[in-house]
Order: sequence, then C-alpha cells, then structure tokens
Amino acid sequence: MVILNTIVLGIIAKFIFSLGTVPALLIGAIISGTDISVVVTFEDVLKKHANILTTLKMESIINSPLSVLIPFLFLDFLRSAPGAVLEPGIYISKFWLMIVAGVGGGLVIGLAVTKILDRMLKEYTPLLIFSLALLTYGLVEAVGGSGMLAAAVSGCIIGNTAFAHKKAAKEFHSEISDMLRITIYTLLGAQVFLDLNPMLILAEILFVLFVFAVRPIFVTFLARDIEADYEGTTLLKWVAPRGISAAAMAPIAAVALADQRIMNVVFMVIFFSVLFSTITASLVSTEKILVIRDKMIHIRSMLKERIEKPEEGEDEIQ
Repeated sequence: MVILNTIVLGIIAKFIFSLGTVPALLIGAIISGTDISVVVTFEDVLKKHANILTTLKMESIINSPLSVLIPFLFLDFLRSAPGAVLEPGIYISKFWLMIVAGVGGGLVIGLAVTKILDRMLKEYTPLLIFSLALLTYGLVEAVGGSGMLAAAVSGCIIGNTAFAHKKAAKEFHSEISDMLRITIYTLLGAQVFLDLNPMLILAEILFVLFVFAVRPIFVTFLARDIEADYEGTTLLKWVAPRGISAAAMAPIAAVALADQRIMNVVFMVIFFSVLFSTITASLVSTEKILVIRDKMIHIRSMLKERIEKPEEGEDEIQ
C-alpha cells in the first residue's frame, strides 16, 4: 500500500502543485503510511470489529517504517550531484538492503533480548528495553539497514513475549512514547505557517480529497479476500489516519526542498485524515453508518424511479 500510495499520490502532487518528479514522489511517500498510535485509540469504540482493527494495526506497524525509509531514499537522491540521473536499480537495491538488514537485525536482537529479560530486576527492565531500542537503531543503521524498521521488528518480538515486569515496562514506554509524540506534533505545529492564498488553500484541499479517494480504490482490490461486513469494509476503506511519521518527515523534507508548502500539505493531510477517521469510527461504533447506507440506497432507488418514469411515458406516447 505504501509504494502504491507513493506513486499515485506523487503523480497527483506533481500536477496539483507543479513540482518536479522526485519532490512530488517525496510528498507522496511522506503521507503514504498510516499511524498506529491513532489507530490504537479506536480500540474501545470498535470492540465489535476487533478483527478489522487488528488488520488496521498490522498495516500501520508495517507501513510506518516504510513511510520514513522511502522518503530518505528520495532525499538521498536530492542530495546527489546536480543533474544526476535517477537510476532505479541502485535505489531499489539500496531499499531492499535496508529492508533485509532492518528485519534481520531486528529479529536477531529481539530474540536475544527475550532471553535475558526474565533475569532483569523490575527497576531496570524498562530502561534496558529503551536502551536496546536505541542500540538496535544505531547498529542496524551502521551496517546500511533501516534502524527504524529494526527497532519496530524487535519491539514486536519483545512485546509478544511473556516476561516478568512486562506491565511496568509497558507503562514506562507508553509515557515515553506519549512524550515524544507530543514533542514532534508541537514542533510540526510551530513550523506551520498557513498561506492564506485562496488558490493554494484550494489546491491543498483538492489534494486532501484525492488522498481520501485513493484508499478505497486500493482497498477494493487489495483486500478483496478479507471477509468483512459493510461496517468492516467501511473501516478498511476510510480509517487511514496519518500521524507521527509524516509529522517527523515533513520538516526534513521542507528544509531539503526549501519549500514551506510541504509543511502545510502534510499538516492538512494529518489533520483531516485523523478527523475523518475518528468520525468514521464513531459512525461505525454507533451503527449510524448503516442508517446512512439505507438512506443512500433509498435515495438511489428514488432517483432511478424518476429517471425510468419519463422513459416509460415517452414509450407510451410513441
């Protein structure tokens, strides 16, 4: 989904904002992934749709590292010598090196850490896990892999392993992650200076609408084998909040391209995607989405009848 979003949204950004190919793809890559921290907040209201929520969580866990990794590849190309030719083979091989080294490093370190956690004292377990996350990132980055992906993989392994003092570790890391998220969103908000140019605002809103419209098309084809009712399908199609990875990459890309519009576009996408996802989750949890569906079906049937009646009258006259 991340790669498809990067290509399609990049093409759309190219035409809407009149950007070059690589800068446009960079914007597409930044906003291509969904945010696990936002999806998790829907657990209480979507208890009846736990399977679909699990699918959305897994999607976010997988694509969050990719939505950081791919932009860095584009930034690497932009830092190359002026006039350099984009050679897909080089960047594809580098991409797979980062994936393989990231997953491999995460697996090795994650499995190794699970062997020593039970031997740690309660006071040191949270700090050990936090320190090993930083160590994992540094080691894998040093060998050319994706440190973020490695940390995510090792975190999944450790998080799904039973060990002593797990509850204390979860509470500690929850507080740390909340603090870091608040910091990043604060920095994003501090650097956003919305241009009130009506044409630019219209272009940004148009781009946001395209971001919303693209996902249902992809989900229809990619998730056709997933068994889900109307409410579950609605969640898959419309709950796609952008978040921490997009907020973290936006300032880096804006500085690299010297283009403030990137900050504004990413801010608009994050804001409206979170808002729309929250509204969708609320409608599904209260089953109001079914009422809306029934009303839409009724309206379509009424319109169909009105279209068909004049045709029948013309046939009688003839």
